[in-house]
Amino acid sequence: MTSEETIRTKRIPPQLAKAILDRLDEQDATNPRKDRRANKRIPYRRMDVMAHITQPGGGTVECCVPTRDLHENGIGFLHGTYLHKGTECRLRLRKRNGDEQIVTGNVAWCRLATAPYHLIGLRFKSPIVPKLFVDPSDRVTGGAETVRETSLAGKVLHVDDQELDRKLFELQFRGTAVQVVGVASQTDAIVQLNRSGFDVVVCDLPQNTRNVGDAIQLLRRAGFAGPIVLLTAETNALRLAAAQRAGIAATVSKPYDRTTLFRVLSTWLSTGDPVAEERIHSQLAGDPQMAPLIENYINEVHASIRKLHAALDAGDLSQVRSICHHLKANGAGFGFPQVSSAAMEAAKVLDAHRSLSQASVELKHLESICRRLATGQPASNTA
Repeated sequence: MTSEETIRTKRIPPQLAKAILDRLDEQDATNPRKDRRANKRIPYRRMDVMAHITQPGGGTVECCVPTRDLHENGIGFLHGTYLHKGTECRLRLRKRNGDEQIVTGNVAWCRLATAPYHLIGLRFKSPIVPKLFVDPSDRVTGGAETVRETSLAGKVLHVDDQELDRKLFELQFRGTAVQVVGVASQTDAIVQLNRSGFDVVVCDLPQNTRNVGDAIQLLRRAGFAGPIVLLTAETNALRLAAAQRAGIAATVSKPYDRTTLFRVLSTWLSTGDPVAEERIHSQLAGDPQMAPLIENYINEVHASIRKLHAALDAGDLSQVRSICHHLKANGAGFGFPQVSSAAMEAAKVLDAHRSLSQASVELKHLESICRRLATGQPASNTA
């Protein structure tokens, strides 16, 4: 095959891909068939996986595709056009240790996600070992973890012009330590933001404006620098992508369920109770000589998180990026590949967008991982 027969296609814009994948995950959370799947899918979000697709009629398409999740027998990814069942694909996947592995498979199914983009289910020709690519303790797609009511605390500003929707939202937080303030308009929201502090702002996309970014920036100009979460029934991928570019931290689709809502908001409303989250122990904890080194490393990581908070408060993107790269470089060496992986994802977003707000979710995840580090071995290994 000559080089002229290889077609290179444009990549799906990362913000658009993220909006599409977020919506698919929200829909999957209420899918009654998810628990009957033979293979439990593990999140594997990568926006730049190189793919070589051999068309049934000849010729090869070469492109970067956003991946969604994987299991030992397959992977899901987005593609800009329909792919026929049986189409052969080769993907270059990055492992947790930084190495790459080329996997080959055939399209098992293809369905429309948001026109013209399709979600592809690829079945590998040979099984892989998922833990080489993702942390086995990561959340399984379709089996969203339950967030304990008692682990939520904080103050939420909810902006929605429908009174019934505001009441329904407030009812979700009964029995928690979350205070919800509901308002009907952005004008009222700005008044509330000027009066007191909020941990999160939850809002819908205004239907009477074409410029979604302006609506989000109104909240920013009121002085709110925290996360803005979109709670919407919007299905237009372009409008959703515009909201992402304007600085939306996460999206929850209507109709929503309490579990999904709590899971998303717990990133910013968690009490931080260490008992509520599983501890992460070093893979080298079984080596007695490593014990003091691991303890010193964990102390250094906690110091790095304090520096990260100071840099975020100062809006110092360069310092935040430096801390992420430092954590990425050292985590795996002390038996904590989860730290390296989370720091790498945060650094990639920072490098791609040069924006702290765009990386807020990844930075929160990195902090969560770092706070869960523990000395010693898991209880099951020390009995």
